[in-house]
Amino acid sequence: MTILNVITACSRPENLPLLEESLGPGNILFDLRWLVIHDTGQIESRVGNAQKNEGLGMIDAGWVYFLDDDNLMHPKFFPAINQAIQDSPGWRGFIFSQDCNYFIRRASPETVRVDRIDIAQFILQRELIGERRFALPAYNSDGMLIEAIYGEHPGEIAFIDQVLCFYNRLTWQ
Repeated sequence: MTILNVITACSRPENLPLLEESLGPGNILFDLRWLVIHDTGQIESRVGNAQKNEGLGMIDAGWVYFLDDDNLMHPKFFPAINQAIQDSPGWRGFIFSQDCNYFIRRASPETVRVDRIDIAQFILQRELIGERRFALPAYNSDGMLIEAIYGEHPGEIAFIDQVLCFYNRLTWQ
């Protein structure tokens, strides 16, 4: 079974039961490993970058996905990603569209740029990330990370023209 590591940088522990519920369906299709790294305030970290980096340091292999603690898994994510992995074993990453409540953030090579892509829009094999890490002081370090990886490996990351994630789903009113 395919290993899927989900990293959550946690500063809102009250949301964890909802995240856990949204992750539940993934256990059918994946060897799902959820790493919750709590923000203890000991390391200065914007948007959980230090916690995400700590989580990356705990993973040796498999796929990596980042689920923020103010978001939920999209119900189509697990079946679509499982199918993409099975159909395209040579790909080492996938980028997909995002439901932002009032608009859809489309996935395309042109949107793999800082401030144009969100952390919830990509899943990567651990070895593709390598030693790269999130820039601690940068709010938009997710865009910096994926832009750098895609820039070096564009032929190894596929685009899925389907909405497979939300943006800050738990903040929608």
